[in-house]
Amino acid sequence: MTQALPLPRRPLGNTGLEVTPLCIGCAPLGSMPETFAYSVAEEQALATIRAIFASSVNFIDTAASYGDGESERRLGMVCASWEDCLPGSSWPPRPIVIYKRVSLAASRCAAAWSAVCGCLA
Repeated sequence: MTQALPLPRRPLGNTGLEVTPLCIGCAPLGSMPETFAYSVAEEQALATIRAIFASSVNFIDTAASYGDGESERRLGMVCASWEDCLPGSSWPPRPIVIYKRVSLAASRCAAAWSAVCGCLA
């Protein structure tokens, strides 16, 4: 993989966090054919998430409603296996902000989200 070009950072409201002006939405990675008219295979989704983390983007959007938690489960899989992806590198590769939206489906997706939280703790 080639070296990622740095992106500028901007304040995220009053949070004190600095994020890239580009936020990557993970809805399509949740395999939602009823919404997007296509489905993303798991390996393709995992490769896309790894590429996001390898880039200079540090702002990721996800929600429990994306594929009924599938987007978050896949995000958590990459977080949990970071050492396997890039041996010798630490997780996270740099500060990453995961923008999590909550919906009524959140209670059904608690396990998927705890996988993401667990690896970020």
